[in-house]
Amino acid sequence: MKAPVAISQCLVGDPVRYNGKDKYDQELLLSLGKYVQLHPICPEVAIGLGVPRNPIQLVKVQQAIRVREVGDASVDLTSQMQAQAVADSARLAHVCGYIVMQGSPSCGLHDVKRFDEQGLLLDEAGQGIYIAALKQQLPLLPVEAADVLHNKPQLDNFLTRVFTLFDWQQSTQGGLSAKQLIAFHSRYKYLLMAHNAHAYRVIGKMLSNLASDDLAQIANRYIQSLLAALQKPTVRGGQTNVLLHLKGYFRAVLTLDEHKEFDALAASYQAGNIPLSKPRCYLHERVERTGDNYLGQQTWWQPYPNADLLQDE
Repeated sequence: MKAPVAISQCLVGDPVRYNGKDKYDQELLLSLGKYVQLHPICPEVAIGLGVPRNPIQLVKVQQAIRVREVGDASVDLTSQMQAQAVADSARLAHVCGYIVMQGSPSCGLHDVKRFDEQGLLLDEAGQGIYIAALKQQLPLLPVEAADVLHNKPQLDNFLTRVFTLFDWQQSTQGGLSAKQLIAFHSRYKYLLMAHNAHAYRVIGKMLSNLASDDLAQIANRYIQSLLAALQKPTVRGGQTNVLLHLKGYFRAVLTLDEHKEFDALAASYQAGNIPLSKPRCYLHERVERTGDNYLGQQTWWQPYPNADLLQDE
């Protein structure tokens, strides 16, 4: 199944920008099409602004950031943008990610230009008014700027978080028991270890006393902590650590030659000579041979469909 992901409408080729043009990103759409179902959104059009229209910008007014029409301070759209984000949060509750147009005063994630009331540039450290309000409403939602996702490791990381949230939504849609929460976490242990070994230990302790605490609160803290931990990019050292942990399950069944063969693969991966899929496939073949259900269900093998295709690039 493809995970539902919202995207700035201009990125899919719709001419909804202030100048009547688009920001069609063919390369990104081709990369994403294998994995997600896209839901285009333009908050500026959604609040009733026409195409074409006068451009807007972020303006610092005293200590607050407002979004106003360029050249006409009387046209302040801040409240409308924030109200649209609140309204959209209900219909976007099912989406598992959001890809935004970089630099936009409505939906830019970071590095948005901010001006003073005289129109002079203050900095490029702002965040779009709409996306900032939407993130408050949907704190679990992975959000990333389109330009960042041209970097393959960044796209891999984004898709990992998207499909983790997708899995969480599917796993909890009928309610959540302590047993289900433990089962979910069990499948994510080694993916979590690969991304953040410290969080792996902390989150494990979070689930140590489910009987005496409020399960809903624990579950909410858990998924927030998991998604935050997965935002940390994997490195070869972290992945090698997982490879060696998994090898331990087969210590008694691997022949001496197999031990040497795997150790050579792991060392070659850590040195950057081969992709992760090589030692990972070697271990997965042993998992299938032994029928180990605990290891077989680990999301680390494929954090999203056909992850090796992207991770090996």
